[in-house]
Amino acid sequence: ISRKSHGEYRINSRYDRQGDWVIKFNNLPSESEAIAAARAQGLNENEQIDLIEGLNRGYEIKPSRYPSYAERLQLNDKKKKAKKKAKKKKKSKTISADELDLWHKFVSDFSSQELNFADQDLRINGDYLYYYNKDWLDINKLKYIRPGLMLGTFKKNRFEPSYALALAVQEAAEENVIELSKDQWAEYVAGNTIFLSGNTRKNGWYLLRCEEKNFAFGKLVNGTIKNFFPKGLRFQA
Repeated sequence: ISRKSHGEYRINSRYDRQGDWVIKFNNLPSESEAIAAARAQGLNENEQIDLIEGLNRGYEIKPSRYPSYAERLQLNDKKKKAKKKAKKKKKSKTISADELDLWHKFVSDFSSQELNFADQDLRINGDYLYYYNKDWLDINKLKYIRPGLMLGTFKKNRFEPSYALALAVQEAAEENVIELSKDQWAEYVAGNTIFLSGNTRKNGWYLLRCEEKNFAFGKLVNGTIKNFFPKGLRFQA
């Protein structure tokens, strides 16, 4: 509650105009008198209250919309439990048949021996596909940032290979690689699409290379390489 210059009180919170009033005063009691009257009407000592100027030059008092400290603790506990529940849902699980088909299609189109992972070594975390060897330690009860090598993301019945996978692949068939100039590389890492003049390649995913170094995946669509460079890593070269 804050006092106006002429001795009255004004609204402090944007929540004060919501809900039903608890008590109405037609006179102009002092702050202490108003709060004492509110307590007498059943507001307990731990409740915060707002004193609000009435339309008829009186006051209205209602419980504050701001929760008390004890209520905030309860809300925080509820939020923490909900967060834990959401995390459990995102725990690693085995890949489904549909997701496995999308992954196999990508591997067959890309034709790289390095991508021939055993199906039991693939796991899903949220919408992300990871490689984690089944013979390695069980990390399901541990806190981790990523449960293995991130292979890509499943989005609306399609698979998008990851930036991490592009850097991990060392060898790929030449028909699956597009060599870009340094100027084209600079355009791509800045987030721009690349147009290939005289393109005869079919549409699909390609490993992008510059000066014999793989740096990303790109999707070729009708002679244009769509940009899939991570937004958080884009920069001006």
